[in-house]
Amino acid sequence: MKIPLFNAAPASPAPRLYFVNPVVDFACIGGASILTFVVLALVYRAGAVQATWLWTAAAVLTWVCNYPHFAATNYRLYQSKENVSQYPLTAFVVPPLVAAGMAASFMQPNVVAPYFIKLFLLWSGYHYSGQAVGITLVYARRAGFALGRLERLALSGFIFGTFLLAVARSETAAGTYSYYGISYPTLRLPQYVAILASYAMWMCGLLFLLLVVGWCVANRRVLPPIVLLPTGAQLLWFVLGSGDANFNVFVPFFHSLQYLLIAWPMHLKERMDTKGIEPSRRYVARESLRWGALIVAVGGFLFWMLPHTLASSTGYGYQLAAPIVLAGVQIHHFFVDGVIWKLKNPKVSSPLLVNIEQLARPDASTVRRPVTMPVETPGGIHQPA
Repeated sequence: MKIPLFNAAPASPAPRLYFVNPVVDFACIGGASILTFVVLALVYRAGAVQATWLWTAAAVLTWVCNYPHFAATNYRLYQSKENVSQYPLTAFVVPPLVAAGMAASFMQPNVVAPYFIKLFLLWSGYHYSGQAVGITLVYARRAGFALGRLERLALSGFIFGTFLLAVARSETAAGTYSYYGISYPTLRLPQYVAILASYAMWMCGLLFLLLVVGWCVANRRVLPPIVLLPTGAQLLWFVLGSGDANFNVFVPFFHSLQYLLIAWPMHLKERMDTKGIEPSRRYVARESLRWGALIVAVGGFLFWMLPHTLASSTGYGYQLAAPIVLAGVQIHHFFVDGVIWKLKNPKVSSPLLVNIEQLARPDASTVRRPVTMPVETPGGIHQPA
């Protein structure tokens, strides 16, 4: 039996490709990070000059984007009894497990804490990669590009390959690294692991590019560039720009920016459906301000008040409390994020097709309808309602 390499089904132009508009989506999904890298590389000679003010700027941005993006995940899970009942293990079992890891780290700061930190750091890169794959799938669906099994495997292989290559490069050295004063060991991988990871990554990337070109030829149209933008940003963050310390301090911000662009209209649509609210600019403005203020406040509690409170009440000191609490909060985030964004869930995939115009204008939803077609997701083929 001949197996087609390309999806040659006629594709319709996506009615709503962007969540907001081309400028905002391109900036948030990866364009701003690429532009920042180029500017910093030119001004500071690709990291040859360490600019301390950039670290201050990155620290300020954590309050307005990084911390809130973690809080948005917790809010999404715990905002309703329905959500909690849908994910009981994640809602009720994961927090005690994470708390136990944090407690063990406090009690054994030289034995357990380094490996707790190590787990968080390794999982962090994996989490970044999973988000990049998910965002690519979302934009591919909005663009009418149905990824088959081969396309999905090639895409995942390349994106996760950037993470594996970054790990291989950093974990070949002997000795230790430090996270907020807590030293943790390297994996001491052999040098050839990085070489193999590099070859595998680029082979997957080349295969995916060929599949994209084949799709474009078969459908006689160019795939919108934003579909490939998360992949390009991931390559920059983990491989091409990984040696620039001035740029690296902003990578968590750009990752959080990606997340919030998706989570924002998703939250508005879900609340609109739950409360039976009609689309309006007033609703979008009011609910956006309420949601934004809430996640900023919760983020500040998780990353500032909680470590300071534990440090003062337990006597361990902030230098020990901060890295353990920060790692624990983010590990919990990784757990939750792994279940609440499953694209095979219609309650997730359907709201991901909306944009801000639909939510702000009463008549926008009747002008055009999103492309509905079978989409290959990590959980299998899902046929939208």
